[in-house]
Amino acid sequence: MRLNYTVKKFRDTFKLKWDDKECMRIGKHLSKLCKEQDIEISKEYDGKYDVNAYPIGIWTDVMTNHCVNYIKENIQNNKSNNMIQNCQKN
Repeated sequence: MRLNYTVKKFRDTFKLKWDDKECMRIGKHLSKLCKEQDIEISKEYDGKYDVNAYPIGIWTDVMTNHCVNYIKENIQNNKSNNMIQNCQKN
């Protein structure tokens, strides 16, 4: 069984503070990555529409890169307060 998440399902499951605009931006980025890497994108019905659902592997890559970039950015700016916590919430 493959584990797939829509962007909003991922946001809600992990209690992330992404608005709808951010969800759309992330979805476009995930779609692009999946197409570049020939990774299958599935569809899920969200109660209103069929939306793209992405495998957990691509989510892991994207979130790891996001957190690494966030930490690097804050180290460069000498901001060390709660970097990991903020990364997990953003």
